[in-house]
Amino acid sequence: MTDAAWNLRRVARLESELYGQAAGDPLISEDDAIYRRAMGLLRYKIAHDRIYHRAYKQFTALQNHRLNNEIALTQPPSESEPEPAPPASPTPETNQTQEAVIDAAQRCLAEVDREIASTKDFIANFSGFLNMTKMPRL
Repeated sequence: MTDAAWNLRRVARLESELYGQAAGDPLISEDDAIYRRAMGLLRYKIAHDRIYHRAYKQFTALQNHRLNNEIALTQPPSESEPEPAPPASPTPETNQTQEAVIDAAQRCLAEVDREIASTKDFIANFSGFLNMTKMPRL
């Protein structure tokens, strides 16, 4: 992370020098050499920015992992598992939801049955077509 940060500061210094040489924005400079150098610095900057953020993300993940492990070690172990909650009694809203799900499932099954019948008809017709167009053996 420190290497990428150092390189990002270096790129900023080189960009400011290039800005002075170009007498303005080097990316819109008429001088081809200044433009190519500015594009190279831009690629260099983007690469080191990605390296920095990737390392920062990994660093914070490691810190969180370490913190979670420390918390787990400092907490006393539980003596028994908590009792599971009893199942909820059906309510009118639950019954309506269940009925809606059953209705949707039945509609879906009916659609599947229609698709199967259509596919069977297509296969039968196509098989008949293939039988009609068989080439005689020589």
